[in-house]
Amino acid sequence: GHLANLEDLLLDENCLTEVPDEVALLVKLRSISLKSNRIGKYCPLSPQEEQRQASAEALSEKQLYELQHRQSISAGLFTHTSVVSINLMGNIVKKEEVLSFEGVDAFLQRRKLSKDKSFAGGALTDHSIFGLD
Repeated sequence: GHLANLEDLLLDENCLTEVPDEVALLVKLRSISLKSNRIGKYCPLSPQEEQRQASAEALSEKQLYELQHRQSISAGLFTHTSVVSINLMGNIVKKEEVLSFEGVDAFLQRRKLSKDKSFAGGALTDHSIFGLD
């Protein structure tokens, strides 16, 4: 699409509660700032999902749990983009929670390689992870 070459995305102060799966399409994305939003550990339920939850007899226990516990930041941001910088300062989510998200290991490896290169080149780099330190 039109945003395929996007490298930096600034979404500060937008009352966001999640980073959707579509962000994985931004494969060249290197930096995303999500400061001062409402991102917590889990995604809030959509009205359709709330309706599904209300009729819980139609869902297995596993489906109900998965519905209520979807991580708020798509694994695709960590695994399918080139992101090495994510700023979550001012959100509800805690560093330990983000570190437990699916896909975050790929991001951490990529970030370490990037920071090691910068450091080897003499640059002073910010070693804060997610702006939540």
